[in-house]
Amino acid sequence: MSPGSAGSIDHFPSTHEPWIVDQLRVVRGGPAEAADEAAQQLRTHIMVRYREPLLAYATASSFRTLSTPEDLVHGFFAERLHDVEYLRTWTGTGMKLRRWLCNGLLLHMFNEAKKRRRDARAVDAAAEALRQGPGEEPAADRAFDRAWARGVIERAVAATEQAMRAEGREDAWRLFVRHAIDGVSQVAAASEAGLGEGEAKARLRLAVRRFRDAVAAELITEGVSPAEVQAEAEAIDRKSTRLN
Repeated sequence: MSPGSAGSIDHFPSTHEPWIVDQLRVVRGGPAEAADEAAQQLRTHIMVRYREPLLAYATASSFRTLSTPEDLVHGFFAERLHDVEYLRTWTGTGMKLRRWLCNGLLLHMFNEAKKRRRDARAVDAAAEALRQGPGEEPAADRAFDRAWARGVIERAVAATEQAMRAEGREDAWRLFVRHAIDGVSQVAAASEAGLGEGEAKARLRLAVRRFRDAVAAELITEGVSPAEVQAEAEAIDRKSTRLN
């Protein structure tokens, strides 16, 4: 069983707005101190959640010979996130945030290649990519999507574990780990826990529902509309059938 594959995701009303949009409102209309804090939270949010996927994108990109992936991604963050209006521009595009950031990094690398070409320091691979323009990068897209999906799952797992332990539901959490993560059958996981099959199934269903809700919360936080959450969760499930 893959934890993201069971049933539909609910408990998220269509009126819920992404955290990012809420923070952008504070940046523009809140008191100066609150606006500064919101801007910093936005920068941290993007850099923490998207650093690894963007590193994977840069590593697989045709512009990868320009510099190290770390330098390319750091340069992109420094160029774009110093002013969070860059994110406000995204809110009007209807584009998924991760695609917006991929496109931004690709354009950043394209512009870096142009600069180096003018300075007669462009390497062959970057020069070829430059001649083609900042078009599609399917290998980089796939690398990004895999890393992004893993990040969503890892954060959802951590949030689910924290919530269930706080509620005293460690037994349900352990069943989830053994079955959904370790790949142990439901019967074997129930036997290990000393539970009957029916009781084990009920606890496992609870844990799976909590995990799915945590995935949905992650997606909505990153700007996925509630109407698209189910499809996004299923796409994540296809990209990462195992968590480790």
